[in-house]
Amino acid sequence: LMGTLKPEGVKSVDVDKGKQLVIIELNQNYKPVLITLSDLQKKYTNVKSNRVIFMVDDQIVQQSPAEVFVDISNIMQIDVSPVKSIGGIDELYMINLWVRNEKNIKELNRIILR
Repeated sequence: LMGTLKPEGVKSVDVDKGKQLVIIELNQNYKPVLITLSDLQKKYTNVKSNRVIFMVDDQIVQQSPAEVFVDISNIMQIDVSPVKSIGGIDELYMINLWVRNEKNIKELNRIILR
């Protein structure tokens, strides 16, 4: 979740080590549109397989897709690609989410001539 929130929308971040919680306080005017990765897969892709690796800005999501929320209003691009290099596993897909930030916007607008 943290990586998909708009930085200007976050007021503060606190850690409660005793309860093992991260507490995120948002600005009053910021209303993120939260969706689980499982629901994102169903709504925004054609992938029917349960064998999916999710990445957010090139970082693999380790938790269950049903438990990880993202702010869909701050997702710039969703890339889906089959993974064929792992032997013996059929219908394995990589879903990579690109967050709308300055670095990713520059990358998207970059043109490479060869």
